[in-house]
Amino acid sequence: MEPGIYYGLANSDYHANAGISKTGLALFAKSPLHYWAGYLDPAKPEEAQTDAQKFGTLTHCAVLEAESLPLRYLVAPNDDGRTTLYKDAKAVAEKAGVEIIKPSLMAQAALAASAVHQHSVAGELLVDGIAEASFYWEDPGSGVLCKARPDYMTSKGVLVDLKIVADGSMAAFQKAIANYKYHWQAAMGIDAYRAQYRKHPMGYVWIVQEKERPFATYLYQPCGALIEIGRREYQELLPRFAECLEKGVWPGPPTAIQTIALPGWAMLEAVE
Repeated sequence: MEPGIYYGLANSDYHANAGISKTGLALFAKSPLHYWAGYLDPAKPEEAQTDAQKFGTLTHCAVLEAESLPLRYLVAPNDDGRTTLYKDAKAVAEKAGVEIIKPSLMAQAALAASAVHQHSVAGELLVDGIAEASFYWEDPGSGVLCKARPDYMTSKGVLVDLKIVADGSMAAFQKAIANYKYHWQAAMGIDAYRAQYRKHPMGYVWIVQEKERPFATYLYQPCGALIEIGRREYQELLPRFAECLEKGVWPGPPTAIQTIALPGWAMLEAVE
C-alpha cells in the first residue's frame, strides 16, 4: 500500500492491507508470536465478533455513516433467532451480503446515535467532515509502513475518535486508555495527519458514548504529555517489528523463568 490518504476504503480492506496499526502494535507488544498468530498465520481460524464488538460497529455506523446502515444491515422481524421469521430474514441477509441485526440492538444503537448528535458539542463536531478516512505513512525512524483510521476528521482538521462504553466517567476512561492503548491510537492518528498534510491537526477529541440509558456522552481530549507517552511507546516497538518482518522470525514470550509480584496498586493496598 502506498503512503497517502484513502477515502471510501472498506474497513475489511483497511485491515487486510499492509501496514501496522495500533491494534497490531498492541498485539506485537504482548509478543511478536502473538502478532504472527493474529495477522500472519495462514492457518488462523475465522474469528466471530462478540456481541459487544457487533454493537460497537453498529453504533459507529449509526453515528458516523447513518446513510450506509441499510447497505450493511437488515433488521430482523424479532429478537428470537429460533423463529422461522428470524431464520428467513437471516437467509435473505446472507444472500444480500449484509448482516442480520436484532431490532432491540438497532433501537439501542439509534438511541445512542441520537444522544451523540443532540449533544451541543459532539453534534457540531460531526458536521461537514469525513468519516473513516484511511491513512498510510512510513515511520521516519524505522521505515515501517504504519496505518491509522480516525473515526472522523472535521473540515477544520480535528480528529475525532468515537468510543462506545459501559461507563464514560473520567476515571473509567482513564483505565480504558491504559488498558487498550488509546493514547497510542491518538498519537498514531496525529502522526498520520502530520505525514499527510505536513502540519499538526487542530485537535484530537474522544467522543465517549455510553451504550445504556441515559446514553450519556462525554468529551475528552488527550493532554500533550499523554500524546508524547503514546508516541514514545508505539515508536519504541517499530524497530523490533521491522526486524521481525525482515527476518521472518516472530519469537514468543521470554523463555526464562520470571519473578512475579503483585501489581503496584495491590502492593500499596497490602502494606496499608
